[in-house]
Amino acid sequence: MYGKGQLTNTLITKARSTVASYYSIPGHLSEEQIKDCVHWLLSKGIFRYGGIDLFLRFYIFSYYLLMKL
Repeated sequence: MYGKGQLTNTLITKARSTVASYYSIPGHLSEEQIKDCVHWLLSKGIFRYGGIDLFLRFYIFSYYLLMKL
């Protein structure tokens, strides 16, 4: 049981940084802007596609499951 908390924190930190960098979510966005981006990614499962551009709200439909996460 020892180290469980540390391992969990390490995984969460790595996942947050990986997702933020993959989807190009800059650190200067407000909380509302980030929520809006995440909502768009989750709607209709857009996060599963490749070629995603959060600011243009664009993704490449034919790149289904080609994201490199």
